[in-house]
Amino acid sequence: MPDEIHILLVLAGALLLSVASPGPNFAIVTSSAMVSRRAGVMTRLGLAAASGTWAVIAVTGVGLLLSHVLWLDVVVRLVGAGYLILVGARMIRHARRPLILQTERLESGWLAMKKGYVVSMTNPKSIAFLLCIAELHHRATRQRR
Repeated sequence: MPDEIHILLVLAGALLLSVASPGPNFAIVTSSAMVSRRAGVMTRLGLAAASGTWAVIAVTGVGLLLSHVLWLDVVVRLVGAGYLILVGARMIRHARRPLILQTERLESGWLAMKKGYVVSMTNPKSIAFLLCIAELHHRATRQRR
């Protein structure tokens, strides 16, 4: 029983650190919500769909695979980091341009949802949290044997 409580405390700590620090998900929702309320809501739905995808990945054991196959974990992290660098470079490149009026630049709901999904799926915090859950699950099942 104490081992299970220890595992839950570690998981709760990882979740607290993940939620307490703003990241790419926060930035994408904020920027989409500035375009329109609908775009913000659709972006959030994309983030929720990605969270569901990560949950399915964790349950099916892909997280365990990533935690034990180092090169695959590195590839996934590099792809995510590359995407975030691309987004950051675009933001820096367009920083001096004047803002387009909100009414002229309306984002479709599908595009906003897709952006939210892609950002959350490539978010390094999501990947780290998935690996944390997979490793804790693996340790818990190994201890029971």
